[in-house]
Amino acid sequence: MNKSNLNKEVSRESVRAYYEDHKEYLYPSLAIVASFFLFLFVLLPQILLFPKTRSEVNTEEKKLDSFVAAQNFASSVNSANLNNDLLLSTKALPTEKDYTSMINAVSSAADDSGTVIESYRFLIGGGTLSKTALASGSIPVVILRVNVNGTNEQVVNFMKSLYQTTPVSEISSVAYSVGSAQLTINFFYKPLPSADINSSELIRDKNSEEKGTFENISSWKTPAEGISDIKIVPATDSADLDVGSPF
Repeated sequence: MNKSNLNKEVSRESVRAYYEDHKEYLYPSLAIVASFFLFLFVLLPQILLFPKTRSEVNTEEKKLDSFVAAQNFASSVNSANLNNDLLLSTKALPTEKDYTSMINAVSSAADDSGTVIESYRFLIGGGTLSKTALASGSIPVVILRVNVNGTNEQVVNFMKSLYQTTPVSEISSVAYSVGSAQLTINFFYKPLPSADINSSELIRDKNSEEKGTFENISSWKTPAEGISDIKIVPATDSADLDVGSPF
């Protein structure tokens, strides 16, 4: 046996001896290594993904709760109350330019305050939106300029009464001289939005703020509809219309 073969035999014997001495540790060591790779490449990604998965589950649970709440509300809604709310809201904020209701409101405020309407003029079209309208989503307005006769106190009472009368209005300017005043009034209106069958918004009950608004509006005065001897026929949407005094 040459030296090379002898060295190989010695090496084999050394390996065999080492294996025999440490074989009880070999399989546990392999199991530990396998467990490490299993944790690193399988369990750890799942652990890192858990918060995101839990968040998605919570989101879906909230959506489900919203659907259930919407279904319960829809099944319990009172159609008469719903119609009353719609009527009240469209009285306060008409869906179109309702000139008659504007004149009714001015006439009612004049009666309540003891003032006399000398003349009025509709500024149809071309009017800029008020700051309130811009802040609330560019709600369109019809501008009415009114000249009233009365004392300072009567003019103040006219404005107070107008603010408690439908439709919603805003007095943007007041010019007062002894015994008379000129007021510029913005009357708001807003067309109903078209129904969107793809909308994700669910039916719901009014929140506390909306309920408070409806309660407030319900206390406003709504003048009787229809005014005799009043005709408002603007030539164009950009024309100024001076229809004089109906009183």
